[in-house]
Amino acid sequence: MTDLMDRLAEANPAREDQRPPIDDVWRKIAAEPAPAGRGAVRRRGAWVALMAAVAIPVVAVTVIALRAHRATTHRTQPVVTGGRRSRSTIDPAVQRAAQQGLGKRVGTVIVMNPRTGAIEAEAHGGTMRVGTLVPPGATFDVVTATAAIDSGRYGPQSRISGASPFGAGASQVRNNQDQSLGEVTLSDALTMSVNTVFARLGTQLGAGVLRNTMRAFRFYVAGFSGTPASGARAGGRLVPPTDRRVPLGPVAAGQSSLLVTPMMLVLEAAALGNNGWLALPSAAPRSGASPQFPVMPATTARTLRQMLRRVVAHGTATAADVPGLDVAGLTGTAAAGGANRHATVASFLGLAPAAHPRVAIAVVVIDPHGGYGGTVAAPIAARVLRHVLGGSR
Repeated sequence: MTDLMDRLAEANPAREDQRPPIDDVWRKIAAEPAPAGRGAVRRRGAWVALMAAVAIPVVAVTVIALRAHRATTHRTQPVVTGGRRSRSTIDPAVQRAAQQGLGKRVGTVIVMNPRTGAIEAEAHGGTMRVGTLVPPGATFDVVTATAAIDSGRYGPQSRISGASPFGAGASQVRNNQDQSLGEVTLSDALTMSVNTVFARLGTQLGAGVLRNTMRAFRFYVAGFSGTPASGARAGGRLVPPTDRRVPLGPVAAGQSSLLVTPMMLVLEAAALGNNGWLALPSAAPRSGASPQFPVMPATTARTLRQMLRRVVAHGTATAADVPGLDVAGLTGTAAAGGANRHATVASFLGLAPAAHPRVAIAVVVIDPHGGYGGTVAAPIAARVLRHVLGGSR
């Protein structure tokens, strides 16, 4: 590896995100419809039924939530249900592997077919479920990197300053151990999770670009970069009671008040694995085709898979590597909050095989000892992927 990569690895062997404070959660979701990007016109309905089906509560108490809209222009993908008598897409063997990998930890493991949306495993420990809200840490870098590449202004070798800190006050973002770097490529920044690069990217792209990408991933955002952070619905519009705002830089770096669910993380991976199309997830076999919605061009999805393969080969997610199996993935670490100030949310999202993914996986663990995504969540993913897809021992 380069001298830069060695420096980053020494300072950050498994820690891809400092522990950001979790601010007040935004209480309402804006009522305006999402923009009709990439030819899609979104309507209400499908995602409400979807969330009920996969046990994700549709609530308006999070900074980011799955959007209850669907596209009228979409493609369909044939679904193999495994027989007429099948009442669930859960594979008992995969479920067992996920539960064993999780062990007695408080967490969630989701395994999904990225092409069909079929949920093959949902393992839970403690109070964690697929709809539990957690801070994403650096796993959110997938969204910011997608926005950057899709804009046409950035590619894997584009160079961005990694100087730390970036911003001031509530907008400040720091690298792990406050390591200040010169210009680094976008690929290197993703590999070793340079927080300030993604904060700068988000700020340079602007709130509109980042918001549109988040909506394409079926996230919804209110309250950053000049948008009121909280409010009440009236006549179908958002009426802001305050002028509190959430800064864009920390959001783009997966920090600030950002909250997601484990299901959102597996959907991030699934969209990359399905060449930029997002299949609606379901734990119930479909008799027909699986609805699929556009998130990004196929070229962007392939580029990001290659970049995430490098994260597993050389970066923060090396513990997810399975010999003989091409794994692509990304780790995240954030403060869990609560009484235990040492507890962290350790997460991993991934795909395998990277070139033609058959499996998308998300692992989220609340670690009371302050473990990292690279040391806690990534090894669980490796164990599950080895069971599902094989690989040399």
